[in-house]
Amino acid sequence: MRDFKFQLILLFPLLVLSQVFLFNHINLWGFIDPQIYIIYLVIFPFVASPLLFMPIALLIGLSIDILLNLPGQNAIACLTVSYLRPLMIKVFYGTNFNNQVSLYQYQNVFQRLKFVVTLILIHHFIFYLVDYTGVRSFSSFVTYYIATCCCTVLVIWIILRLNMKQNEK
Repeated sequence: MRDFKFQLILLFPLLVLSQVFLFNHINLWGFIDPQIYIIYLVIFPFVASPLLFMPIALLIGLSIDILLNLPGQNAIACLTVSYLRPLMIKVFYGTNFNNQVSLYQYQNVFQRLKFVVTLILIHHFIFYLVDYTGVRSFSSFVTYYIATCCCTVLVIWIILRLNMKQNEK
């Protein structure tokens, strides 16, 4: 567990910097940027106190907003996800999550995928709702939301699967 905490501490700046300097400049088809920093919200230990998790989620969102000169949509989306995450854990994992330290220890791949997809859908909905309120049309909102969700889910799922296979060795 101590090693996992150390990995989380190192992962925080790594994800923020890679999001700001690499993934934010990918622009697939001119508008899709995978938001991989959400992986931190996914892999954070299930048993951690929400009072610890919420400020960390706010800090990761705020860091990205400050570095990208954004008005706060990452911070709002991350804070919303951190607030809803305990409920999502109970919905997707039931009472079995009490014995699980993190997503890596849970064996059911379908439940892991549902958890990751739901977390990303909620995050992106809040993110684009704040970003597109009154600025662009509804069709732009839906297009960006669906395309970025699909891309983010794909990239995060690939990273998680590779990391899980590495942890099994």
